[in-house]
Amino acid sequence: MRSTLRHCLIVGTAMLTLSTSCHADGFSIGVGSDYSSGDYGGADRTTIFSVPVHAKYISGPVTLKVSVPWLRVSGTGVIIPAGLGGIGGAGGEASGASGSSGGSTGVFGCAADTRGGAPRPEDNGPCATTTAAGGGATAAAARRTAQGIGDIVAAVTYNAINSNGLLLDVTGKIKFATASEERGLGSGKTDYAFQFEAEKAIGDTYVIGGLGYKWLGDPAGVSLRNVWYGAAGAGIKLTPDTNAGISYDYASAASSGGQAAQELSFYVSQRMSKNVKLNGFIYKGLSDGSPDWGAGAGISYDF
Repeated sequence: MRSTLRHCLIVGTAMLTLSTSCHADGFSIGVGSDYSSGDYGGADRTTIFSVPVHAKYISGPVTLKVSVPWLRVSGTGVIIPAGLGGIGGAGGEASGASGSSGGSTGVFGCAADTRGGAPRPEDNGPCATTTAAGGGATAAAARRTAQGIGDIVAAVTYNAINSNGLLLDVTGKIKFATASEERGLGSGKTDYAFQFEAEKAIGDTYVIGGLGYKWLGDPAGVSLRNVWYGAAGAGIKLTPDTNAGISYDYASAASSGGQAAQELSFYVSQRMSKNVKLNGFIYKGLSDGSPDWGAGAGISYDF
């Protein structure tokens, strides 16, 4: 039995998501990439590479979004990606000005994502526990590599406030257990999340923040805690088409023996044309509940 789960929170992660405040009604698609590496406080290193594809539709204050990631996981199997993005991730982005941030604490599991629309696998991040379900040390295991479709995440966001530079989004998410539990690509259970995201513009700068809660399904033989997650950050509009910023993400541990996930991320967003936007980000784990480091990029197209 795999002894730990890697539930994440991505701060604005895995796909290029744009706020309803800066884009008219319409449809957009995007693809991103996210690579992370870490030992999560143990002796063995786990690497996760994700390529999420998303589709988003905006109609008035409502945004609908679906994300489907492809995953490649290499490790001993004690760290398992879950998938549900956090603040600024799948579906909800209050980051009208920022439009991107970084971090990996955002997979549907343990934290949030404030990457505010950045390209990152919004369903891939840390929030991992690094000890056995009972709290004891995990046993040594052979390394292996598995790849395949990850968990599909659907999100609905309502833009409750958009006035005087203040944005407030309310988002509900569902992570469908489409990833293979046998191959260690997912928990095999459906998860749910509810979150608030806010952004305040102050001239060419902005501050962002969010708070959310995730209800996690329990895989066979493992008892998981539901998770609180949140994020806070700031950014600056360098040019009319370029944004850059920093974000801190936190997610409580999903098991009694695990550590909270904490990450610091840096991101840059560049609009290449009216329809095309590029994003890039790097992040550093600040606890054993997060990967040691990660990076990613993405592109989106607005129709």
